[in-house]
Formats: sequence, structure tokens, C-alpha cells
Amino acid sequence: MNIGITGHRTLRANDWTWTDEELRLFLRTLQMPLLAWTSLAPGADQHFAETALAEGAKLHVVLPFDSYEDTLTDRQDREEYRRLLRLASKVDVLQSTGNVDQDYYNAGREIVRQCNGIVAVWDGEPARGLGGTADIVSFARLLGKPVHWINPVMKRSSAL
Repeated sequence: MNIGITGHRTLRANDWTWTDEELRLFLRTLQMPLLAWTSLAPGADQHFAETALAEGAKLHVVLPFDSYEDTLTDRQDREEYRRLLRLASKVDVLQSTGNVDQDYYNAGREIVRQCNGIVAVWDGEPARGLGGTADIVSFARLLGKPVHWINPVMKRSSAL
């Protein structure tokens, strides 16, 4: 089974404990073998990747463009990105359009297209730029892909 992630880079309270447990519980409901698709962005993507690996999934990384690592300005985020990238079973690098927001959107859409469904770590608010979580959730729903919504603000998980 192929499952992808879309989600926020930061949480309002920056408390990932509840979200990580919800990710773990959801992943345990899925049929193995599991292939977890992510762009390894800080926040939800990296937490998803770590949790999926711990649950026995293989990691498939879709990078929005070749120099994506250069956009990670926080040292800890970059180190975690590199560590998880080394653990990936497969890495695809998309061709840049020259517009970073469009590239992020394209990577999110590619993950949705390749997966049976996605997990959205999302507060339910509109996207703050093209390719944001709300855009990827909308694209998944347009394609009829199941979306498992983990709302860290309301502390609620549900299918969309």
C-alpha cells in the first residue's frame, strides 16, 4: 500500500506528541507492506517519515527540485532531512518550474497521484501559498483519494 503525507511545518503549540501518536495509530491500521511517500519537509513530513519507518514501512521521497535541501535554513531540520534521505528506499527529484510554490504544489500532487491515500496533518485553514496543505487535500479529494485528517488544533482524527 502507498500512503502519502501533506501537512504543516510547524504546529501552533509546537507539540508533536499527540500528532505522532495519531500517525502511529493510523499507520498500524494499514495493510503491509507499506510505502510511505514524503518530500521530507520539516514538520509533518519528517514526523511522518520517522513514524512510518518505525512501523516497518519503506520510504519513498519526492523532492520538488534538485536544490531543495538549500531551502532548509534551520540546521536541525537540515540534519534530520539528510538522515531520513539516507534511509529512503527511493528518491525522485522533480524538474523545477522556476517557481518554488509551483514546485511544492507539483511535488504534493505527485505524491497524491502515486498513493492509495494521504494523511493530512492540517488545522483546516486555507493554504498560505500555492502547494500548501489545503491545496493538496483539495487535489486528493478531486481525484477521489481517501484523506485521513489529523487536526492537531482540535486534537481530532477523521476521514475526509
